[in-house]
This record gives sequence, structure tokens and C-alpha cells, in this order.
Amino acid sequence: MNPEAGRIVVVGSLNADLAIYTERLPNPGETLHGEGFAVNPGGKSANQAVAAGRLGGNVALIGAVGEDSNGDMLLASVAGGRRGRLPRAPYRRRGDRRRRHHRRRAG
Repeated sequence: MNPEAGRIVVVGSLNADLAIYTERLPNPGETLHGEGFAVNPGGKSANQAVAAGRLGGNVALIGAVGEDSNGDMLLASVAGGRRGRLPRAPYRRRGDRRRRHHRRRAG
């Protein structure tokens, strides 16, 4: 028997969804005051992995999260009590345009 048979592997994003609650939807150009705020786990791939796991699938999720409270929340939401091996991306302040570049060989 193949131990990998039936394994589901999801590759992609894990996001922190930020929601502000209002009495109603704003009209175009209108500003409304928020009446509540929530941070919830999301991201298409994370949602797919959680759904497949809830249906009994043997699921692995490949992605990355930040080294902050949102990253902690995302790991907890998909790990199901198990600590995975998702890499933690270092926190970068807004406006920090530095990027990691990989050199490509001329071929």
C-alpha cells in the first residue's frame, strides 16, 4: 500500500482578513464610522486546506506566514493542534522596499 495515496497538497496563500463592521454599506465616496473590528484567518489556499481536512482529507498546506500575531493566528487556524513546518517571513515595516533577489545565471 502506498502511504501517500489519497494525500491532498495545497500550495498558496494564508491571509489575515481584516473586517470593520458598519451599520450599512457606504454609498460611493461616503465615509462611515466602524462599529467593530475583527481579524480572521483566510486566504484561498488556507480555506481550501481547512475544508478538505474537515471532510476527512489527509491534507498538507505549503505556504508562509509572517513573524507576528497574525502569523500566529494563521498557524493555529490551520494546524489543528499540530505545529507544521510553514516558514515564518520576517516582519517588514511599511514602505521598506527592500526585496530578496535571486541571481540568475546567464545561459
